[in-house]
Amino acid sequence: MNEEIIKAIPSNRLQFFPVMMFATVMGLGGLTLVFERLNHVFSFSTILLQLF
Repeated sequence: MNEEIIKAIPSNRLQFFPVMMFATVMGLGGLTLVFERLNHVFSFSTILLQLF
């Protein structure tokens, strides 16, 4: 009976999970680099501090 339950679980969701996680981490890392560079060029941190 336990074997039937295991077979019924779809594995499509977990098949590409590491690839999605890698893409998410790399995308957020890229955005962090862009915002750091923009902060150095345009000093956005002082502008944001004045707005909020």
